[in-house]
Amino acid sequence: MTLSFHPHAHAELRGLAAWYEDQRQGLGADLRDDVWRALGAIVEHPNRWPLSTIAAARALGVRHFVIRRFRLSVEYLIDDDAIQVIAVAYMSRRPGYWLRRLARRRGVT
Repeated sequence: MTLSFHPHAHAELRGLAAWYEDQRQGLGADLRDDVWRALGAIVEHPNRWPLSTIAAARALGVRHFVIRRFRLSVEYLIDDDAIQVIAVAYMSRRPGYWLRRLARRRGVT
């Protein structure tokens, strides 16, 4: 299985890590470690994690992995032998803000 990031998801991860690092030294590294552990679990068993709770995303097959310590959700798609991370999102942020990333990719409006 190959793993790729939507460019905005990669930017989210960098931004989140920087913000947490500003809050407390080492916390940004902890966040990155937790995300990479989550990604390892996703690559190992991609279908294990539940479909999105957002109906439009669920209809497209988007799954999510919750990182409880940071209240983050890794939103991802499985395509053949590839996993694409669509978002690394705060769970309290506006739900589904990242759906536009799928619209361009999948032709969904």
